[in-house]
Amino acid sequence: MVTVIGTKTAYPWLPLLGGVLVLFVALVALRINGSSSTFWYYDLHDLKNAQGALLGSPKPTRSDEWMVWTPAILAQLHHHPSMPVENPSLGAGTSPLLMSLPVRHYTMLSRPQLWGFFFLDTERGFSWYWNFKVFGLLAAFYLLLLVLTRGRSDIAILGSIAISYSSFVQWWFSSPPMLPEMLASWAVALVCGWILFQPAAAWKKMGASLVLVACVINFVLCCYPPFEIPLIYLGAALFAAFLWTSRRSPTHRGWIWTGACGFAAVALLWPVFLECRSTLEILAHTSYPGTRRHHGGGMSFAQFFGGLMNFFDGEREHADAYANTSEAGNFLPLWILAMMVLLLNAWEKRFVRRDIGLPLARTSSLLVALGFFILFLGTYALFGFPGWLAQITGLGFSTESRSLIGIGIAGMIFAFLSLHREEKPLLRSWYGAGAAVLIILSAAVYVVGSRAANPIFLTTTRSILLASVATGLGVSYLLLPARVFGCVLCAALLYNNFLVNPISQGLPSLLESAAARKIAAIYQADPEAGWAAYERSTLPQFVLASGAHVLNGVKIVPPLELLRQIDVSGASREIYNRYAYIVFRLPRPGESGPHFESSTPDSYRLFISPTDPALRAAGLKYVVFRRVLTPEETTGLTLLNALPESQMWIYKLL
Repeated sequence: MVTVIGTKTAYPWLPLLGGVLVLFVALVALRINGSSSTFWYYDLHDLKNAQGALLGSPKPTRSDEWMVWTPAILAQLHHHPSMPVENPSLGAGTSPLLMSLPVRHYTMLSRPQLWGFFFLDTERGFSWYWNFKVFGLLAAFYLLLLVLTRGRSDIAILGSIAISYSSFVQWWFSSPPMLPEMLASWAVALVCGWILFQPAAAWKKMGASLVLVACVINFVLCCYPPFEIPLIYLGAALFAAFLWTSRRSPTHRGWIWTGACGFAAVALLWPVFLECRSTLEILAHTSYPGTRRHHGGGMSFAQFFGGLMNFFDGEREHADAYANTSEAGNFLPLWILAMMVLLLNAWEKRFVRRDIGLPLARTSSLLVALGFFILFLGTYALFGFPGWLAQITGLGFSTESRSLIGIGIAGMIFAFLSLHREEKPLLRSWYGAGAAVLIILSAAVYVVGSRAANPIFLTTTRSILLASVATGLGVSYLLLPARVFGCVLCAALLYNNFLVNPISQGLPSLLESAAARKIAAIYQADPEAGWAAYERSTLPQFVLASGAHVLNGVKIVPPLELLRQIDVSGASREIYNRYAYIVFRLPRPGESGPHFESSTPDSYRLFISPTDPALRAAGLKYVVFRRVLTPEETTGLTLLNALPESQMWIYKLL
């Protein structure tokens, strides 16, 4: 493998790998993670006892992590028995298998990010999980770029940092799609697939095959088609470019190895499909996201190039046009400059018969493939496809905003591949000066043109700063040597995004706070009892972290059996047949029975008494509120525990 990519040493990545492993082990031993779970102290109004955050601050916007997925992990670990395949607190059927959670299941062999939960304590297992995401992503793109640049280790290191710490990746780092694991599996699968077509020893190909199969399974089980489909197309584009460059070499053995890996992956995933089939059928017929389909065309040009506004943003500072900073996250569109140089170089070679400084012989097919891919996916996002084309391509399952993952990764690879040259500027002479002026004008036009839609974020000062950063990075890309530009870009991205996910130690808010210990003690004494938490979307998530069976909260697959007993007529099915945050509320004065009320596409309110027969039949025994109930509201309930310091009162059904 190493001699093929043209490196000078036997295994140049070994020292780097050794250093990463030492750092990884140290961080796990110290229980270091990037969770925003410290925010629970704010939610519990218990700031005087807040602990856990070492550097940076928890991000409320990352509620998918601190409110949903981290409590879900703990719900699996604390369940009796631990790590079940089915956990009704998380959703109907085999929901844990669809949520990238620790499960006692053979597929965990292909999910190394979850291994720590099987042999380490809770907090160190969580640290393993988190740091494997961080270092796995960096290592995967280092290896992929090392192959694509034919051994340029410096460009591979800088490129992997730039991709990993782009705003899109960091703000979606701990979201439901499990983006780091998905990207790492995708990148390593491409590298392993490349090895199978190389003249390597059989034992190396066997090792690559095993890793490839594991990566395919890991990628598939991330279970988020809106991200996965664009990445599959990007992988196909890179593979097509590789086949084109290898068209004069024998590849039949590579196809045999690849076919065997595909067969093995399908054979191993088929039992999972059968096991999850009924759950997937429920999910496929939900109002959201099951029946959601798109045909593109809903993205504006301002959003398409939105990476230019991803500096000087933060938890509450983001472009006004977006609901939150995660939705505003994007990649820097450096590929525009790379394409400009590519076309200019092609024109010079065709008509002037001289080279302006970008030797494309080694990477031209890759750049062309990436360019066509960006054009293809960009057309879908900006202009849309006919409905039939969106469906047959599978892009109908991917929203325009989620397609940015494919465009952004392709664009960053494109930009760094264009740096695969001697240490000279991309453009020289009057070309460089003209390009610099064009970049300045383009950045100014973009920022000024975006101010009308973003008047709060784009103040005069911030507008000048953003235009200056865009200009500085663009000019640096064209006029500075490759390594210097790479360092400048990585420094800028690390400055802006390194602490999007804070550096924390342990999970004290969910394991050691007074409220967590009290709920855990009740659960340990009465593990079969059902729980419900009222009036806040956060409260049931806090309770389920103890392992208790919680009837409401976030359910990725709707608990239709319970909901049908509540909605006997089926009149509210459109409201509750969805992935949703289920918020329980006490009935309004004058209401005689349960009542569903839509809130957002992924949440709804259910007005229902804790003593409702359907809830009693479901095993409800403990009810948690944020306040003391009035005498009228306590009918059928008795106060079990009062935790005023955490604004939590636990009642028990009589």
